[in-house]
Amino acid sequence: MSKITGNATVYYGPNPSTYNSNGSVLKSGDIVTALWKENNYVHIEYTSGSKKKRGFVEAGVITVQESIAGITNARAVRYVGIAGSSYDGPGTNYMENKPLPKGKKVWFVGQKPNGYACIEYSIGANDDKNKIRVYMLASKLSDSFNIGGQTFKQGDKLPSGYPYAGRTVNQGFNDEKTSLRGHLGYDISGKQGDTIVAIEDGTVVSTTQSLSSTTYNGRVVTLQHSKNGKTFYSSYCHLSAVSVSVGDTVKKNGKIGEMGGSGENGENTFGVHLHLAVYTGQKSSSPNGYCAAIPHKKRFEEVAANYANPYYYGSNTTNYPRCGGVKFYDPYAAITSGYSVFDKC
Repeated sequence: MSKITGNATVYYGPNPSTYNSNGSVLKSGDIVTALWKENNYVHIEYTSGSKKKRGFVEAGVITVQESIAGITNARAVRYVGIAGSSYDGPGTNYMENKPLPKGKKVWFVGQKPNGYACIEYSIGANDDKNKIRVYMLASKLSDSFNIGGQTFKQGDKLPSGYPYAGRTVNQGFNDEKTSLRGHLGYDISGKQGDTIVAIEDGTVVSTTQSLSSTTYNGRVVTLQHSKNGKTFYSSYCHLSAVSVSVGDTVKKNGKIGEMGGSGENGENTFGVHLHLAVYTGQKSSSPNGYCAAIPHKKRFEEVAANYANPYYYGSNTTNYPRCGGVKFYDPYAAITSGYSVFDKC
């Protein structure tokens, strides 16, 4: 345990000209836990009434006994995807701070203990003044919120004017409403043999026709698209029939196959539905359906741990699990934004 050596104001961050005081003043002799050093400030944890708090004190007013590392603040933009409480530490046994509304812009500062992301945000219009740092469940955060597109979750009807209009969403993108987590596309309802169409003009770059050589996705068609100078891919999984061949050019809403439930074990492995995935990076003949392995219980933020962009799963599977060099997007955020999401995530 570390000891405070003089009266010490506790701040929300490592610079009193930028970060507000959190309302605590510690006295000489107070015992605290040192967590890390950032610039000339030490991040500490201490007791406040029946709860705990975390904050920053000047390095000159604390005798550090713990072995602590210095960190560099590598901020990454996030948005609050699910409104909820923030805390002065990583859990409900810490003092509760202000609730944060859906859509609020925050910054992830690279630390995520106990499933809670350390974030900061500004009070007022100036992003560099009057900032505070708090902790919020990482599962409530998103890096692609408020980017101009519309997203849908389990039970929603897809809007008119877009591909698959009127269909019900069985499971959305990273859908927190379902028992599974980290879903890398949309599951769209329908009947065996329903027409599967392209979401946008494109070229067929991969097809899986035979179930003898398939994966969990069954029959798959993958298209390559180019919009606003960006190349991206869409994959259509679990088909009962494929109507196109590699090299074919297809138009938006043009038929590419028929709906089914195909998978590695036959024609109805997963029940009849379309799994639609949209991603950048490289084509895939069978894109991953979830960001974590069976039983698919982890959202993106849980899998990505401390990495700055939890929606990207690169070829380095130590740092970016499972998803093989591609970056997945909410398909309808992409479509309804005119594909501008590729410039903003």
